[in-house]
Amino acid sequence: MICDWHYERPDKTAVYFAMKGLRVATCPWRNPPVAVQQSIDMMTFRKDATEPMRENYRGIVQTVWSSAANFLDGFYGKSMEKGNTPWECFTAVFPKK
Repeated sequence: MICDWHYERPDKTAVYFAMKGLRVATCPWRNPPVAVQQSIDMMTFRKDATEPMRENYRGIVQTVWSSAANFLDGFYGKSMEKGNTPWECFTAVFPKK
């Protein structure tokens, strides 16, 4: 399993790893527009892939380079930090209901 980290651009390297027979998850961090594009790309890759390759596209894994408590504080609105944050990245891909 490859965790494909691209934080500043939605590079399409997941295709390369999948073609090599590796399972791959795209991993955003704190850039909501990039994360949304990565999510769209992953869904497109799976939709357009052949049956054997489809299973290699495993989805999205949100990376968090802080404590879980810090992420959860931001996610639940207890942090004053706004903009490019891991929790805003996460909620851009997985909107709260």
